[in-house]
Amino acid sequence: MKNKRLWWLLFWFVAIFLVVWALSAVPLSETVALLLKLRPADLLIWLLMNLVVVVTMTGRWWYVLEGMGYKLPLAKLTTYRLAAYGVSYFTPGPQFGGEPFLVFPVQQRHDVPTTTAIAAVSVEKALELLVNFLFLATGLLISLLGQGEKGALTYGLIPLVIGLISVPVTFLWLFWRGQQPISRLLRWLQGRISRLRLGKTLARIEEVEDGITAFCRHAPRAMRLALLGSFINWSLMLLEYWFLYYILGTPLTPLMLATAYTAARLAFLVPTPGALGALEASQVAATSLMGLDPALGFSTALLIRLRDILIGVVGLLYARQLGKNDDRERRSLF
Repeated sequence: MKNKRLWWLLFWFVAIFLVVWALSAVPLSETVALLLKLRPADLLIWLLMNLVVVVTMTGRWWYVLEGMGYKLPLAKLTTYRLAAYGVSYFTPGPQFGGEPFLVFPVQQRHDVPTTTAIAAVSVEKALELLVNFLFLATGLLISLLGQGEKGALTYGLIPLVIGLISVPVTFLWLFWRGQQPISRLLRWLQGRISRLRLGKTLARIEEVEDGITAFCRHAPRAMRLALLGSFINWSLMLLEYWFLYYILGTPLTPLMLATAYTAARLAFLVPTPGALGALEASQVAATSLMGLDPALGFSTALLIRLRDILIGVVGLLYARQLGKNDDRERRSLF
């Protein structure tokens, strides 16, 4: 209990430190002036773009379930996605925590077997992580190459970034071939490290890999469509992010877009709730690096923060309603 409290204090210390740093680098008067220039019509278009992003994000999950033999209403799945997002957003760490709200509603309300529901979420999350990592590594590589520096640091990082890109591609290829790389590696380590006892953890990882492998081997069409949906979703997120800078009066070049958006996405890996502080600091740092007004980055971060909090609160309220309606079933499942 004491350690948990210390971790929470550390998370909040980091968040407050980053927020204070971002505020110290930005004149608030300039931030307010930028935000006051926004037109209601532009904000409405931006919010509608975000709605499309949420629906396309849910589409990946929809294709996975369809590949497993269950065609559920996309609108319903989108509401479950919002509930899961609300829980994950306010949970410290890289956007995990809401997965149960992707499992028990489809199991209880749509008669999807428990094992299938869990496997579908596992596959969907694996595909999400693979594509996210691929795009982040690509964005980092583009940012490094675009700096034009001749120093050893930049060129020394290029092989590392290329290696990071190859990791999700290799894992996806191995799953497609019916192999289980993660559990195989863990079993190998367990045989050589006497103190390493994974037990149920290894069994759960094997179950996840079984679901991924079965889906990849027996539902190639759904797999391709889910991956295509992921790439479309990322493209729309990039467009939505570019549009946000556009309505603030500074359209980004492709290099600027890659640099700023990669920084924003990496900020969500910082273990503070909703990347508090990390998002603001990342955008201030990115705009400063690109020679832009740091107030522009801070304004962008504020708009993203308000949007995410709004969606997160709506999701939490719906998650609470789901919990009230299905509390007995959820306890029996988890």
